[in-house]
Amino acid sequence: MAPTVRQETLFGGEDIVEQSQAAQPGTDRQTSAAEHRTARGGKLPYLGRALHLSCALLFAAMGVLVLMRESTIRVWEARLATLILDRFFAEDTMFVTSAGSPAIGFTFGEEWLVARVTIQCAIALYLGPVAFLAAALSLSPRTNLLRVLGATVIGMSAMILLNQLRLLAICHAWGNGGHAAFGWVHGPFGTAFMLLGLTGVLLLFFRIVMRQRSAG
Repeated sequence: MAPTVRQETLFGGEDIVEQSQAAQPGTDRQTSAAEHRTARGGKLPYLGRALHLSCALLFAAMGVLVLMRESTIRVWEARLATLILDRFFAEDTMFVTSAGSPAIGFTFGEEWLVARVTIQCAIALYLGPVAFLAAALSLSPRTNLLRVLGATVIGMSAMILLNQLRLLAICHAWGNGGHAAFGWVHGPFGTAFMLLGLTGVLLLFFRIVMRQRSAG
């Protein structure tokens, strides 16, 4: 309790002194709260930048890992395509290895065909850039990391689906039109198809992530 200084004047000096001394504890509390908010404000931007940098490094590392392990990913890619072909037009399918590459063995009519999944068809070549794009966007402190993660998952899933459709079209063209149709679908058509898919992923990132940054 603050000491009271008794002063009797014509202007009520006693009341003035008591009120001034009584208000000091409240002023100290307000100053302490303001200092606490300032300290927190200084820490939060630092923690936010550290979080964004960590996420960017994780996305970049994922992109590098995907590209380094593309041969392993191609094995699973071929196995998945084998299962899909068995549900559509192929009478029988099996996963095989041809010339050192994972391949899709399938029957078309009475003939067995083998479609090798080479590096030209590797989905890793498309998943890596998606991860690098996510890493670049994560570096900005204004970017919502959950939106980046969501766009990355959706974009990668879309590219995997598109590449499976491409493999399905290649196998069907080979069975129906032989090597000429195979070369056309595998080359110009397949490349254009996947490039359009990548363009769609870029637009998806722009809509989900970049538009949110502009609004913020």
